[in-house]
Amino acid sequence: MEPNSIWASNVKARYFPASSFMQARLPSTASPCLKNIWKMKPILSHGLIWKVGDGLSIDAWKDRWIPSLDSNFILPPRPPECMYERVADFINPQTRQWNWAVVLAVWPSGILPKILSIPLRLDPTSELLSSKGFVVDSSCSSGSVPIPYATSLMAETFAIRIALRLASQLRIPLIVVEMDSSFLCDLLNHQNSQVPWEIKEIVEDKWELISGVPQTLIQHCYRGV
Repeated sequence: MEPNSIWASNVKARYFPASSFMQARLPSTASPCLKNIWKMKPILSHGLIWKVGDGLSIDAWKDRWIPSLDSNFILPPRPPECMYERVADFINPQTRQWNWAVVLAVWPSGILPKILSIPLRLDPTSELLSSKGFVVDSSCSSGSVPIPYATSLMAETFAIRIALRLASQLRIPLIVVEMDSSFLCDLLNHQNSQVPWEIKEIVEDKWELISGVPQTLIQHCYRGV
């Protein structure tokens, strides 16, 4: 949905004028159509991530805004004595660089390098990664497209290729690919390695698609049953 369309603008003005769709609560006066759209929020929240601009719209402790973190990773709660709430509080507005002193003082060591590696633009804006960024989750259990393959390896291989092709068509500059298969993860991270014949063509196609994306992070993640 185009956020600047007349319909989207009218819905926002009527139901959640002071916040974004993802941050708002379902209003009691919501129409049946809006209620159905609201049911998609869990699926969207699993795949969407903030691209840091000015940081004013991003809750540093509740929103997803660190691309290299696992999608299931839960950020630590804000310390009671911490006055910094928004991502903007960790950015020097004059230099458009991360405020190292503040970041080092507040965030755990395991998250520090992930935050400091996020690039900041000189023309700051904040927006959700949709057409300009994409988080690929090949095993999303809800809202997924049925993949007609018998083995889990083939299904995951095929699903990731679909997502990469979509990202390529949309010219998305940043892709995060998360998968259950450590074997497939190693194949995609090490191009020109030996590939089983049954998935060789698909994997080589994915290598080509990945090479056309400016920034790609491919990582293995464990999921609960």
